[in-house]
Amino acid sequence: MFSLTSTLLRLDPPAPNPATDIATLRFGIPFASIVALELLDDHGRIAHTIIDGPMMEGEYAIDMPTSELSSGVYHVRLRMGDAVRRERVVVVK
Repeated sequence: MFSLTSTLLRLDPPAPNPATDIATLRFGIPFASIVALELLDDHGRIAHTIIDGPMMEGEYAIDMPTSELSSGVYHVRLRMGDAVRRERVVVVK
């Protein structure tokens, strides 16, 4: 089945990557909806919830502090309905 949401929801690779203090997360929401943007550890557990609630259609850029995180590999997960996007980010000290 074709899902317009899954084709239009966008999450760009975090920058810079690797990150030391801040990683910028850029993403696009195709229409107003409930959105979750989460940082997962390398075991798939939620390390930090960045957004969990209603958002308007548009392009977004959010600076995510990484200075309090341990060095390692993390995954940014963007969810909207049944559509999911993931990007990898490495945190170094």
